[in-house]
Amino acid sequence: LDWTVGLAPLFAAGEEVDGFKATVRESDNRVLGVVGNRYVPIQNSDSFAFFDSVVGERLAMYHTAGSLDEGRKIWLLAQLPGKITVGRGDTVDKFVLLFNSHNGSSALKMMLTPIRVVCQNTLNLALSQGAHDGISIRHTTNAMERVVEAKRVLGFAVQYYDEFAVTAQRLA
Repeated sequence: LDWTVGLAPLFAAGEEVDGFKATVRESDNRVLGVVGNRYVPIQNSDSFAFFDSVVGERLAMYHTAGSLDEGRKIWLLAQLPGKITVGRGDTVDKFVLLFNSHNGSSALKMMLTPIRVVCQNTLNLALSQGAHDGISIRHTTNAMERVVEAKRVLGFAVQYYDEFAVTAQRLA
């Protein structure tokens, strides 16, 4: 994930397309998507910098990170301390997921999830499960200012996982 995303003009029939840009992985000029002129890339390093502040405070530990679809989507997963035990010893880990797309298909998202993301399928499941939980930050000029707000999600972690444990016990 040690690469940056830039914006490049978009051309059709030899003329620049007004109102749109291409997102490009700058290490190899691979086109990742087509976005509007107001789109501002949120770099992978900025995503890690935010998670570094969480991990540095020992609120969580890095677990996995990856990219999919040639870098169009990236995720970072941090594990929170402790586990939830359901029934007779079935354990559930507690994670914080940060997801970002570089193709204009999604805002940057941060959410709590019990799902260990390691591939596209588990990412899809975590994103659909947490669709209404956590925060979303659109790719605009003030996006990085709003990333600071994401820390408040961790404030809800204890309550979220306490409620999750009660529901899981009830279902068990």
